[in-house]
Amino acid sequence: MLAALLTAQQEAGVRYLRLDVSGVTGVDTAGLAALTSAHQRFLDLRGTLVLTSLSQPLLEAVTVAQLDDVLLTVKAPATPIQAVHP
Repeated sequence: MLAALLTAQQEAGVRYLRLDVSGVTGVDTAGLAALTSAHQRFLDLRGTLVLTSLSQPLLEAVTVAQLDDVLLTVKAPATPIQAVHP
């Protein structure tokens, strides 16, 4: 299902995708393969796939699979960013 959703985004012309994965509490090898494959396809299109707000279990799975240097990930800020007006 994940692979199909990511492919649909690419087929719709999306080249830059930020995917909030904060609700993902686990992933299997098929899920990691889908993310890795989609990541490569985005790069081939001169775009990016960025995973944001990785949960601890997902971060551990990505690290164990040695994909932490392959997939683009961004941690969520500890506190929400607020605009400051002078």
